[in-house]
Amino acid sequence: MKRILFILLLFASSAQAQLINWFVGSPTVSGTNSGAYPMAGKLWRPPDLTKKYPCVGFLHGIGERTNAGVQWDTINSSGTNRLANTSPMGLLTSPSGRLVRQFVQPDGTSTYFVFVAPQLANKFNTWDKSYIREFIAWAKRQPYIDSNRIYLTGLSLGGGGTYVASHDSLINIDLAGAAPICPGYYNNMNFPFFNRSGLRMWIFHAVNDGTASYNTWTVGYATQVIAGNPVASLSVTAMADGDHGSIVWDRAYDPATWTAAPFLRSDGDVIDFTDTYNLFTWFLRGTKNKRPIGY
Repeated sequence: MKRILFILLLFASSAQAQLINWFVGSPTVSGTNSGAYPMAGKLWRPPDLTKKYPCVGFLHGIGERTNAGVQWDTINSSGTNRLANTSPMGLLTSPSGRLVRQFVQPDGTSTYFVFVAPQLANKFNTWDKSYIREFIAWAKRQPYIDSNRIYLTGLSLGGGGTYVASHDSLINIDLAGAAPICPGYYNNMNFPFFNRSGLRMWIFHAVNDGTASYNTWTVGYATQVIAGNPVASLSVTAMADGDHGSIVWDRAYDPATWTAAPFLRSDGDVIDFTDTYNLFTWFLRGTKNKRPIGY
């Protein structure tokens, strides 16, 4: 029996947010937009870098790309400011620093996350895998990042990028979990490889999404995964409302929404996140060396 979970959406602790400009490498892109592109974005690191932390990579939507020709040493350009205001990076700079907190691990202890948001060049209409490979390579080199616990999420265009990255053998092998939010595309996907990989994935999508069709980009995707692996570690949160906007990704990312009124699923049932079970504690239940580890 296929274990797709149609779930619906808490947490605690706090510290001073340290959101900084981030620059790494020049991924070499092939195809239509071939060449080397500087890679920049936003990074939040916990204050104590003597410890190892799990890391979440966040892929933004189409509106947060850089303008063509922008020199990325001017990292505080308007495009990057928009990036900083996009979930979950915006939640790190909110007055309460909502994601600047510790999350409960399977052993009962708590940990911070490192959050990294690379920024895509404006000329790309989809997330190029070279960017994501460069981010993964950078994360593995950092002494304060646990390379067994690197997770990927993204919204809209970034949701599609999370799909594509999860099916890429050079990226998938280093991921411990993936969470596309309102995904808007998947192209040339290697479903047999993904189905064999055992990578855990949790998709969030509103059934009334008028921009990125829930039936096309979530149901269609899940159907192909199930066809190849009836026991794949795939979960889907189908929201009854929210369209294609911040309501949906706030429900996935923002602890302030987790204590609000229960969210109705498309089938009318209700399941809430708790302080010990939410997207981030779900991430922590998996490592790249142990797949799957359950829900």
